[in-house]
Amino acid sequence: MAKRIYYALYSKSAVVEFEEKPKIRQRNGWIEKTGALKVRFATLESGENHKELLSQMNPAECYKFYAKANKVIKGQSNREEVFVHKQQNQQDAPTKRLIIEKWERNGRKGFSVILVVKQGEQTEKINVACSGEELVALADWMRELNTLLRYKEVIKVEEEEGGDEPPPQPDDEVPVDDEDLPDDIF
Repeated sequence: MAKRIYYALYSKSAVVEFEEKPKIRQRNGWIEKTGALKVRFATLESGENHKELLSQMNPAECYKFYAKANKVIKGQSNREEVFVHKQQNQQDAPTKRLIIEKWERNGRKGFSVILVVKQGEQTEKINVACSGEELVALADWMRELNTLLRYKEVIKVEEEEGGDEPPPQPDDEVPVDDEDLPDDIF
């Protein structure tokens, strides 16, 4: 049985699961696999009330999650940090916002990881509440994934004229602003 990278965070009504799922592209007789993370938010209800939202993160976005979660945990932001993921080269692709939030209601405090998916006029949202310790553990795990998922495997699948060169290297990196970096990384 093969090992897999997996992490789940449960609340009373929802779950968020993170699982390694490489991006696979085939071009010019080559198959290219790069590290990526599948993100699945789901409600724990059954039947018509069950909702499921999917997204994907690349290694740079994993680190960005870690940096933004640290800002929220340390109180260095205005209660929430958001990053937007929109698929490039697709006009009708949904816009996905991953939100890390610190909340306080009715004398209780906590954190939430929220996925909001907007496509056209329709908006779906799933919120997974967690403790500070759970968010710290998830953020540290995401920091490690920034390194573990930085791989590329290129395999030649068929002989083509002029196909001896590997495909060009895509620029999939998401830039991280200096202000997103936590103070304690060095």
